[in-house]
Amino acid sequence: MIPSLRDYLLVHQDRHRVEHLSKLGDGSWNLRIRAGNEGSM
Repeated sequence: MIPSLRDYLLVHQDRHRVEHLSKLGDGSWNLRIRAGNEGSM
């Protein structure tokens, strides 16, 4: 993986779903998922 990568956004084409991964200070990743018609992220 790219060491400087801090955020990754995956937008699904076939359904209403967005996945946002954020790199934490300890090197682990936090995953937030938005699904359905919730409006904004």
